Amino acid sequence: MAVNDNRRVPLRSGFGVVLILLCALTPASALSADLYVSDTSLEANLRSGAGTGHRIIAMLKAGTPADFLKEENGWVEGALEDGKTGWILKRYLSERPPWRITAERLAKKNAALEAALTEEKAGHTSISAEHGRLREEMKAKTKALTTLQEQYDALKRGSAKYLELKKDHESLLNESKQDKAKLETLKDDNVELKFSRNVRWFLSGAGVLAFGLLVGMSMGGRRRSTPSLYR
Repeated sequence: MAVNDNRRVPLRSGFGVVLILLCALTPASALSADLYVSDTSLEANLRSGAGTGHRIIAMLKAGTPADFLKEENGWVEGALEDGKTGWILKRYLSERPPWRITAERLAKKNAALEAALTEEKAGHTSISAEHGRLREEMKAKTKALTTLQEQYDALKRGSAKYLELKKDHESLLNESKQDKAKLETLKDDNVELKFSRNVRWFLSGAGVLAFGLLVGMSMGGRRRSTPSLYR
């Protein structure tokens, strides 16, 4: 049993070495590529090397972004947006933006959303006004169309009445022409009748006159042929 325990010791020691190596490598690999100066301090020193004995390159305000390069003994080498590189204590860095920066970003987003909402409301108001205008215009056009339809129907009825009156007028005109023709015929007949009547009257008068002459002549002859009693 003792032999077996001695054999297990190297295995435990090897596992411990591997575990130590993993722990040593874990902090560097766990850091994000984007780091920010934490808001736990007002400013952080950017030094030329990993240690307080190195000179200060710049004073970084909270929220300053830096690209992670490497880590060494609690110090992190980072590259700033302006191209400077230096070392910062790891405790002054964070993988998330500081709350102040986040609040400012959220405030900007909120202001942008409020502006967009205001613009949207203005657009909605404009659309509502346009909708109201179009609705009133549609009502006016519908009313005008109704009026035109009524006028058209009235004209249609008037046209039908006109055609009916025109037909009656043409019929009356035709009858008038026929009556006029009959009247002309009656006039001609009346003229002929008057002429024949005058002729008959003339002939009758002439006959009476001739008869009277004959009677007179006859009576005169008888008077000459009869002897007078007083001679």
